[in-house]
Amino acid sequence: VITCKQQRGKGLVGALLEYCDVWNFVDWATILCGSLLVLRYAVLVKDTNVVAEQLYSLSLNERGDVSNLMEIADFIEAVRDVSSEYRRLRTLAAWFPLLLMTRLLEAFSAQPRLAVLTKTLRLASTDLVHFGIVFMAAFWTYAVMGHALFGRAVP
Repeated sequence: VITCKQQRGKGLVGALLEYCDVWNFVDWATILCGSLLVLRYAVLVKDTNVVAEQLYSLSLNERGDVSNLMEIADFIEAVRDVSSEYRRLRTLAAWFPLLLMTRLLEAFSAQPRLAVLTKTLRLASTDLVHFGIVFMAAFWTYAVMGHALFGRAVP
């Protein structure tokens, strides 16, 4: 009630600016990413079942070969779709722990002894960004050199 009374004088823009801080963005991003993970997994299970049904329904001739080439083409296309959906799910699942770790930093900032970590990261953020730029420049230089020397294939 007190916060609602305090927000009345600021108007809608003031209330939105106060609500739209970094931690609320992290919370909403975590909710969105978790929901997308569940939805993508459900789609993957459904598509995998469709591929399994297509595999069982392939008609074989007397030699044991698939007689209809269109059935094979549809089956291969369905396998490609499932493979790309699986890749998207894995990419999303790879980013989810980063969001969870960020939420841990939010929880750490509420407790004074653990807030030392978040304060240290906040104070060192400029230096960390500059280090990251230099490190990534050197890393990508070595990656391009390795690619030029050894190519894409690894024996």
